[in-house]
Amino acid sequence: MLGFGTSWDISNAERDEVRKLLAFLEDRRVLYVPHHLEIQIQVERSVQEIRKRCTDALGIVSERSPSLTAIRAMRAACRRFLEEPHAEFGNYQPREHGRFQDQHGFFTALGELRTRIGMQIAALASYYEIEIEPELATILPPDDTD
Repeated sequence: MLGFGTSWDISNAERDEVRKLLAFLEDRRVLYVPHHLEIQIQVERSVQEIRKRCTDALGIVSERSPSLTAIRAMRAACRRFLEEPHAEFGNYQPREHGRFQDQHGFFTALGELRTRIGMQIAALASYYEIEIEPELATILPPDDTD
């Protein structure tokens, strides 16, 4: 999450870069389309693109920017999804057989990726006061207010 311990004047260039990053993420279907529409190779390619875009953003924002923590966390979530083995559910016996019966670990990892990135998007959108498109907003943490 973002570190808000020190005062930081947001430059227009920094806010613009965060806005561009969030706009890029709004177009990443991997973050919000229903699982049954996902194809593993396409998901992995898209996650690699997200990781690269986060790396590019880190090269643009200031070293003192509060956005660094969130962008690094998103990049780390992508790396984790791509590099760590997905959980195996050897004892799980699905009721139906079909296209996804052997991909439970993949979809669990995809859900974790969406959750991790959603938390960081929420922090960035809140701090920089940037509105998120409804499709991407589906992965944001729920609002705790009544």
